[in-house]
Amino acid sequence: MDIYTLLRDLHRRAARQRRIQYEHVRTKLQLLGVIGFFGFPAYWVIWTYIYPQTYENLTLRLLGAVAAIPFIIEKWLPQKIRNMMPSYGIIFCTMALPSFFSYMSLMNGANIAWQTSFIASFLYLALVMDAIAFMLSAIFGTLIGIISYFIVTGQNPPQGFIDGWPIYLFVLSAGTIFNYAEALARADDRIQSARAVGGTIAHEMRTPLLGVRLDAETVRERMAQLLAETSLDPAARAEADALLLAMRRIEGHGLFADSVLNMMLTNLSGPRRQTEDMRAVSMAVTVTDAMNRFPFRGEERRRVILALEDDFMVNASPVMLTQVIHNLLRNALRATAEAGKGEVVIRLEKGRDEHHLVVRDTGIGIAQHRLAQLFRPFATMWGGTAGVGLGLAFCKKAVEDIGGTINVTSLHGSFTQFRISFPAGTGY
Repeated sequence: MDIYTLLRDLHRRAARQRRIQYEHVRTKLQLLGVIGFFGFPAYWVIWTYIYPQTYENLTLRLLGAVAAIPFIIEKWLPQKIRNMMPSYGIIFCTMALPSFFSYMSLMNGANIAWQTSFIASFLYLALVMDAIAFMLSAIFGTLIGIISYFIVTGQNPPQGFIDGWPIYLFVLSAGTIFNYAEALARADDRIQSARAVGGTIAHEMRTPLLGVRLDAETVRERMAQLLAETSLDPAARAEADALLLAMRRIEGHGLFADSVLNMMLTNLSGPRRQTEDMRAVSMAVTVTDAMNRFPFRGEERRRVILALEDDFMVNASPVMLTQVIHNLLRNALRATAEAGKGEVVIRLEKGRDEHHLVVRDTGIGIAQHRLAQLFRPFATMWGGTAGVGLGLAFCKKAVEDIGGTINVTSLHGSFTQFRISFPAGTGY
């Protein structure tokens, strides 16, 4: 992968992360904008007339107040400008908090009032940024303030400012821990929300699916009865048999969908080992059945190659395995579609100690830095998109629930391979 592709991918990932983070802190930034708009000039009055300080700068404070206005009026801004707000938020917080307060603290000889204000700016920063952005903004913002002080005065920082580094470090670590804990809480909230929504959808879908299945069964039985009482020529009989087969397949699809919904409801109840519907199944039969049930579009089926000669048995839920195969196949087909080339190979490998199910595509591949987090909930293999990111997390849990493991190898722009390993002999 060339350096340009890597930088572009990192930029897209960072931009997406900024957008996600901004949605969580939008209200906080609006309140911070109000505080900045009124606070910057108000404290100029306080530090100039009520508690006079050695140094004050009305120009800087007015610039800070003006810079806070976009957060207050964001909903009235043009869409093009609103799209820039996540990046603008980082710049504003860096310059208006650690940069401004470190500079003002230095210019006032690092007295107690401004040292306290400087430390307080870190706390404000921790409220509106994630852990990594908080650390970078605090460090670089402080460096900007120190450099600005040196440019203006030509002097080294006061000793009181330098002696405060243990306190700065303590506040930085506390802010980082706070942000990490908040990120974990948000992730848990997203999982709980997904469970609630998924559970509601699953419950609501079961009734119409049951109706479809029962209606298909009724139509098939009625058609069979009518055909038994009616004399048809061979061509018409063939057409009627095809319709009966189609109705039988609709029944099967409805039954399978109901099984999938039951499995979803079980999974959404929380992490626990699945034991329902576990039995010894042929992996070749499971893969073939999954292929027959997969909703291929256009010429997608022609891009899939099966190598199922080394069949093996595994003790698992066939519905669960089918969902795993569907998730991996869906990702593989999308990778080849985005690459505009390539194929998907589903291969079985029977070994002495382990058996393997391999899904390999020669599509766009996955960037190396994304692989480590690929199986985490809400992580996605698609750069610059806002996919839910639960498919591979589901695959990992489903495979581990039956005693297997799943891993991925990839080369960006070349291939991606998922290998699921099962202990040999578990299907007997």
